[in-house]
Amino acid sequence: MKIEVLYFMGCPNHEPTVRLVKQVINRLGVPANLRAVEVKQTDDPATLKFIGSPTVLIDGQDIDPDQRRGARYGFGCRTFGGAGVPPVETIEQAVREASDYGGGTHDCCSPQATAHQVESKPNQSNRLSFWSTPVAVGSGILSSACCWLPLLLLAFGLSAGGVAGFFESARPFFLVVAAIFLGVGFYFAYFRKVACKPGDACAVPNPKIQRFNRVMLWVATACVIAFVLFPYYSPALIRAFAGTPTANLGASGPLNLTTQQTTRIYHIDGMTCSACAAGLEIQLAKLPGVSEAHVSFDDSTATIRSASDELQDEVVRTTVERSGFKIADRSLVR
Repeated sequence: MKIEVLYFMGCPNHEPTVRLVKQVINRLGVPANLRAVEVKQTDDPATLKFIGSPTVLIDGQDIDPDQRRGARYGFGCRTFGGAGVPPVETIEQAVREASDYGGGTHDCCSPQATAHQVESKPNQSNRLSFWSTPVAVGSGILSSACCWLPLLLLAFGLSAGGVAGFFESARPFFLVVAAIFLGVGFYFAYFRKVACKPGDACAVPNPKIQRFNRVMLWVATACVIAFVLFPYYSPALIRAFAGTPTANLGASGPLNLTTQQTTRIYHIDGMTCSACAAGLEIQLAKLPGVSEAHVSFDDSTATIRSASDELQDEVVRTTVERSGFKIADRSLVR
């Protein structure tokens, strides 16, 4: 949309009019190319459609519908119902009409482009820009679903069998999708430029909307990074929030053994990250008779200390499988 404020030197009302037009287009969020045009004594008022200072033209049309036909062009101070600046309602109505129409029939960016083509191409780009952020965040969340989704299912009393393995195999795909759409978002926010000739009325982004989009893009980037790195820092969080003695197990060497206790070491298959180990550790620590439990992702083992007559292997197997993993074998230490 091309908006021109025509004035002659010394007119006290053209600057307030320019500010008023800026306020309207910013409030409506309408992309527009606004410029003030000085009309000199040597210029032809009729050619410029200059009715008086200030005259506001949107895509070459006066904002006052009554003045679009049979207007008297010439130099002089223009009044709008006794005021020196046009009413905000008149400006707003004219902007809305021009925006609904599609920004006029001016030839922008492509000499053969029709009015429909000029309107549809930016809309397609805007849709891609709009969806790039939520798609990137969604992909980032799913990239770590192999770790947090089994924990969520277990929290609701549901089986997590097969979930971790499926999302672990799909993790590279989600990482690539998140990176691509973040790149698309940064391209539209910082690098994309509309290829228009000087003076063409091509769309210019609203500065406030542009700043908001950039802030949201950086927030989305932080969210994606947080979820992508979730498998690496989540074990400490899981153990800390669980508030069980397992939080410190394995940090100071082997478990202390007593004659009343039995230590079993189970080899676990199917763990995809340290968060899986921490979540399984919490589940095993809740079993009756278990005094200590430690699950190592690096060694793929679960070490359980319990009273020898209170814990059955079948109970451990059921808990492990319900968490989405399998027991490969078991060794009895004492």
